[in-house]
Amino acid sequence: MANLVVDNNYDAPSLPLMYSGFENGISVAGGLDNVIERNVVIGHRMHGIGVAPSYQHNFWPSRNNVIRNNVVRRSGRADLFVSGPMSGGNCFEGNDFETSAPPGLEAFNGCGGLRLPLGWDLFYAARVVRRALYGWSDDFTAPDWKTQPAPPPQPQMPGGAGAAVRPAFDVFDRLAFDPEKAELPPQAAAWLDDSVRESTPIEGMGILGSLLWRWSYYLPFAGLALGIGVAVRGRLRRGTLIFLGSVLFTLLLAILGGWLHSGVPG
Repeated sequence: MANLVVDNNYDAPSLPLMYSGFENGISVAGGLDNVIERNVVIGHRMHGIGVAPSYQHNFWPSRNNVIRNNVVRRSGRADLFVSGPMSGGNCFEGNDFETSAPPGLEAFNGCGGLRLPLGWDLFYAARVVRRALYGWSDDFTAPDWKTQPAPPPQPQMPGGAGAAVRPAFDVFDRLAFDPEKAELPPQAAAWLDDSVRESTPIEGMGILGSLLWRWSYYLPFAGLALGIGVAVRGRLRRGTLIFLGSVLFTLLLAILGGWLHSGVPG
């Protein structure tokens, strides 16, 4: 809540599996019941804010997460996204954004009313698999954490080393912090009015890429409508094949897109 997330793209010290999630602003991977609210997220090569399943010893779908009232700008594929398989019950509301994957995500997966089952986009899942395989290969070399630049001076504990020791019991009950009153960092205003120049050029997917890798998600719905139209004319088998063919084509197209847009060298 109330964070400024900018240019989260650079290579950093990473384990192979963690490398697969780079180039996203805020990503809920396998999370439940999270609220992502009032953040400013700008300049990411893949996505701004979204939810996706995760695999670590078990498969963990992302469910019942709320993404609302955020400002998202300059994302390569989409500002908002929900990735499959099996990411259900998530909702998007009141966000200031330009693109989403699938398109119409906030309209069809709002936080009130009927929600369409949009948690089956395999583009990002295929991308994660491709990057993970590269991370586990001999060609992958992550920067050494020992060579990273030292951070600037950070705020220190009030009272310093001489502060009174408080046992760590019921720490959250003692916090005098209201999340609803959290304010954005002062730098956020500069990013929102474009007075800060971006440090990483972000390339969109273009019209063709958008059609192939975002709008194609709805092909099975078109295939279903066409299949029903054919079936009611007495050609049930042909109508069924049209629908199943559109589903298979969409899945293969999403997997191909995620593989091609993985950002892996070669």
